Amino acid sequence: MAKTKPSSSSALTVISATILVGVEVLVAGVAGGWALAGMFGLGQIGAWVLEAAGAALALYIVVGFFRAANRVEPIV
Repeated sequence: MAKTKPSSSSALTVISATILVGVEVLVAGVAGGWALAGMFGLGQIGAWVLEAAGAALALYIVVGFFRAANRVEPIV
């Protein structure tokens, strides 16, 4: 596969899509932790722990998304 020259349009597309997906995944992860803690009656500390776990999982997913998007539309 031939290397293509990065363009500002590609950079804008990848960064915008990463921000959009990142916000959605982060909110879903935190909300899922909050909902599970409420459903199982884990209290405030349990909610914080599950929300942090959801946020960490979301960060992992967003980094994977960015890497995949960067392979398709190279910016670096």
